[in-house]
Order: sequence, then structure tokens, then C-alpha cells
Amino acid sequence: MLKPDKLALRVRVQGGAKQPRIERGDGELKIRRGASPVEGAAIAALIALLAAMTGAPKSRITILRGDTASRKLLRVSTTAPEDALAKLERSMALLNATDTQPA
Repeated sequence: MLKPDKLALRVRVQGGAKQPRIERGDGELKIRRGASPVEGAAIAALIALLAAMTGAPKSRITILRGDTASRKLLRVSTTAPEDALAKLERSMALLNATDTQPA
């Protein structure tokens, strides 16, 4: 059995956005969302989003630092960190491309 490798992600979460958006900046992912943090729901939503974007199970994504802060350090445990990172890049491109499409 393959031993999982780890992918570390630095994330900055910002609320108050009109449209959800994810972009790179200053060595971290900037995730802009409309919802405000409510009783841990924001953390669950962040983990669900990253799981969907990387293809990793939610149970394999953990917050190492910044549980209650806007800046967080997360670990994604996966047998293929390069694939997870590539999936994340593709997902970011698709999400951000649909944000700029005229209605």
C-alpha cells in the first residue's frame, strides 16, 4: 500500500465577496466568499471546497494553523500530491473563468 504524501496549502479566506473566487497571491491561495463565518460552517465549507477541487476526501484535509484566523495552513494527505495540485489549478481556472462570463 502506498503511504500518503502531504500537500501543504496556505490559504487566506476573505468574506463579503459578490462572487466566490479563488486566486493566487503572496504565496497563498486567496479564497473570497460571500458568506460570513458561522459556528464552524465556514471551515466545513472551506474543507468541502478544497476536497472537491483537489479530489482528496474531506477526511484527509486538516487545518494545521489558523483555525479561527483568516490565514490558515492546511494539509492535504494524498497518494498523489502532484495530481491534487494539478486538479486544484484546473478547478481554479474553471471557477474564475465562469466568474468573468457575461450573463
